[in-house]
Amino acid sequence: TLSMPQGLTASVGVDALTHAIEAYVSRRAQPMTDLLALSAIRLIAHSLRVAYREGENLEARSQVMLGATQAGMAFSNASVALVHGMARPLGACFHLTHGLSIAVLLPVVTEFSVPAAPERYALYLLNDIVGGSMSSRLFQEVRERQGLVYSVHSGTQQYRDTGILYFYAGTDPANFGKVLKAFVREVRALKKDGVTAEELRRAKDHLKGNLLLSLESSSSRMNRLAKQELRFGAFHSIENMLEEIDAVPPEAVEALIHRVLDEEQMALVTLGPVDKRNLPREMDA
Repeated sequence: TLSMPQGLTASVGVDALTHAIEAYVSRRAQPMTDLLALSAIRLIAHSLRVAYREGENLEARSQVMLGATQAGMAFSNASVALVHGMARPLGACFHLTHGLSIAVLLPVVTEFSVPAAPERYALYLLNDIVGGSMSSRLFQEVRERQGLVYSVHSGTQQYRDTGILYFYAGTDPANFGKVLKAFVREVRALKKDGVTAEELRRAKDHLKGNLLLSLESSSSRMNRLAKQELRFGAFHSIENMLEEIDAVPPEAVEALIHRVLDEEQMALVTLGPVDKRNLPREMDA
């Protein structure tokens, strides 16, 4: 491929990259195709620009070729999606090369698809497991076992471009350090051991039950529809939401644990007569 023109290099490279991306987000994805797709994304994203600028760079071209092969293996078993589905008629109607059609559509389709990403359902489940119910880890450990608080929970706030997962506890100043220590232990236990199959099952049942019970409240319906319109510009049926909750695999929750429970990115907000001297040593570890 050393004599390949720059335009063709970019065209086939973006096509291969999109093979990997669509295989990874496909509903037919599986652990093996995910490994191949993620490896392909890293290889192509890292080397394609170099291969484009330096046509005779053997290392860059080898990396792109390896990534393209892995992407081909991934999508052959997981399928592609909307970008490729729309690229074919777009190329036929406007006489565009396949790679150029893909390049035109990828950012637009990605922007359209992001609000529906199933990752948000994994976040709902993680929140439920951590502190979203009376059977959650924080409630059972900090309130029921240690008796350090009356109120303890976790929650999420989502917006179109950002969001937050938070933990809350109300306690006596004398117990402040003990509560923080318990929080840190639970976070680190989640990162080390993950969630159990039973925890995930209970969380799914709890979320689905709350969703169905909310149908009895006109204010809950109103709030849900308003939030969907503001965040996604579309409405999701109850049936679809129930299916999405059931479809979340354990791997999605595990991946999210390491992404959102990064202690380097956490912030602490306190209200009351406490200062840094009250922080447990675990907060500095």
